[in-house]
Amino acid sequence: MKKFILNNLLIITIAFAMVLAFLAPQAGFAMKKFGLEGFCIIIIFICQGALLEIRRLLDYRSHVKTILVALTGAYVLAPVMGYWLGRAAGLNASDSVGFILMCSMTPTIVSGIVMASKAGGERDTAILLTVVLSCIGLFAIPFNLGWTLRTAAVVDRLALLKKILFFMLLPACGGQVMRHFLPMVMRRYAAFFKHMPVLLLGLIVYLSISSQSGRMAGVSLSAIAVLILLSGTVHLTVLFAGYYASRYGVRIDMFKSRSVAVVCSQKSIAMAIPIWSAAFAAQYPLSIIPAVIFHFLQLLLDAGIANHWAKKV
Repeated sequence: MKKFILNNLLIITIAFAMVLAFLAPQAGFAMKKFGLEGFCIIIIFICQGALLEIRRLLDYRSHVKTILVALTGAYVLAPVMGYWLGRAAGLNASDSVGFILMCSMTPTIVSGIVMASKAGGERDTAILLTVVLSCIGLFAIPFNLGWTLRTAAVVDRLALLKKILFFMLLPACGGQVMRHFLPMVMRRYAAFFKHMPVLLLGLIVYLSISSQSGRMAGVSLSAIAVLILLSGTVHLTVLFAGYYASRYGVRIDMFKSRSVAVVCSQKSIAMAIPIWSAAFAAQYPLSIIPAVIFHFLQLLLDAGIANHWAKKV
């Protein structure tokens, strides 16, 4: 049971926060007055930056083709599919924001690497791609959200970029400095740096949607089913497009191709929640629901694919 909880701590924490916001929103009202969301985001990215192996960027020259395929899947194919599928399905503005936000995100820092390794992918390639895509994503996200959400929300790209730089990039750089100059602290408090962001993400979700708890009961099962279908379509298309483009398009070996497929298709809810909180939660508080659905579904699908690929190593 303990292993299951630790492996699924993020989704459990977010689900608990959403249920708590529905059942006991009063504390959220009171806490939100203190403006804790910004503080939480800064702490999250200090921890995330401390965990990121930035030295992997030095290996990029030998992986140019791999990086280009992953970039195309993560920041071209996924946002384009999210935009057109959302329009074709007639998603409302709130669902469009959450769904497209998730399609535009950086790769997951932890689960993508773990899934790639379980699938028989090359771990070093997965780590490199995660670092490179995470860095580029800080600038790709405002651009992609600017055009994909133009019919659902007004996105000030410059303002969003400034928020990303202040609340995310600078704290992440601080985390890197800590990782480099205080290795003893990193080793001693490794569990803190790993689990504190998860708890703070749950707190952000609780604070942001507690004021909208009455509207949560109005979310229909048909809307959830549509979001599941759209999320699965985007995720699987990007995953298999990444694999086949790597394997047969640019002739990368099978193990690296698996890493490309998993990393470029996995989208980070840990990045989506802070951006949602900073830019969209006030106007579209329930747009977090499509992001949660996307996150849960990608973990479920990738677990099955990883087990299947692992048997074919």
